[in-house]
Amino acid sequence: KASSFSAVGRDIDFLAPGENVCAPFVGGPQALYPGSGTSYSTPAVAGLICLVLQYLKYLSPTLYHRACKVAVMMEILLKMATRQGDHSKEHGYGCLEPKKFFEIKPDEIEHFIQSI
Repeated sequence: KASSFSAVGRDIDFLAPGENVCAPFVGGPQALYPGSGTSYSTPAVAGLICLVLQYLKYLSPTLYHRACKVAVMMEILLKMATRQGDHSKEHGYGCLEPKKFFEIKPDEIEHFIQSI
C-alpha cells in the first residue's frame, strides 16, 4: 500500500518500503530509528539492484555490461513486479518481489537479457 505522502502519476515505477523503516541512528551500533520517506525507499531499490548485479557476475562480460544498462535493468525489475504489465498512477507496477527473479534459471536469465 502506498503511503499518504507517496507521489502519484505515470512516472511512478514501483512501490518500495518507505514508511516506518528501521534504520541506523546516532547513538551506537544498536541504535535504530523508525523513519519514513523516499530517503528510505530509494536505497532499498538501489540495494536490490546491487544484489541483482552481484548475482549476474556469472554472465559473460558482454551480457553483464548489457544488464547494467538502465533500460535492461528496468526490464529485470519488471520481472519482479507484482503488477507486471498493469501500471497504475498510484502503485506503478506494484511492489518488487526479488524471489521472482532469483528463482529464474541462469540460462533463462541469459536468454531474457539477450532478448531485451
